[in-house]
Amino acid sequence: MKKVIVIVLFLLGYNFSSAQSECIRGNCKDNFSFQNFERSYQVGFYKDGKLEGFGVQVDSTSEYFGNFIKGKKEGLFYYVKNKEAIYGSFKNDLPIGLHVARIASGYDYRNYNDQGEMVSKSPPVVNEVTVGCIQGDCMNGYGVVNQDDNFFAGNYIDGKLQGNSMLYRTEEKRIIYCEMKAGVFNGTCIVYDFDGTINLYNMAPTREGQSFCRTKDSKYKGFLYKNNEIIEKY
Repeated sequence: MKKVIVIVLFLLGYNFSSAQSECIRGNCKDNFSFQNFERSYQVGFYKDGKLEGFGVQVDSTSEYFGNFIKGKKEGLFYYVKNKEAIYGSFKNDLPIGLHVARIASGYDYRNYNDQGEMVSKSPPVVNEVTVGCIQGDCMNGYGVVNQDDNFFAGNYIDGKLQGNSMLYRTEEKRIIYCEMKAGVFNGTCIVYDFDGTINLYNMAPTREGQSFCRTKDSKYKGFLYKNNEIIEKY
């Protein structure tokens, strides 16, 4: 009987870490908040005591920037895990589809099934050119385009980016991870500036709804947009 009680208490402590949390900004229920846990923290927009919308979850080995539904990762994310910078989609907290990681030797292309298991790798073919379509198929497939040392990677349909895409803008010193439709921003955009600033917002085609920012000095800010204008700050 004692063993059963110990096991139950252990499981309760493991699954309900919020019981050991501290709300250090906002109310951690229904507004923009910062919640600290024993070995991690999360910041962002809350609803019913859970992340709902844009936010970040951080622990000792990883940080995940993106959209949450009922506290779970959902949609396009930029994340750093074990010192690798990665972007890709999540569904019900699990990675799905193609995730592209920046590694020491370049990029690693990892494919996940609906159960969140990595099932294969699919690096695009390197083409024998240094400008234009330098990798893969930039008309109807996955490809990488080099245009004046700016790089545009993702799935192409009729020569235009579609779905999760990466825009590496050398002169602007930033990388944009964004959902695209026919070559136009259409959905979640995550902007990583080389000074460490990270911004999250929706483009459809202007900024609408929630926006999230971690500044270069690791301060967190939240905004609400309407018709491309800020209507509320947090």
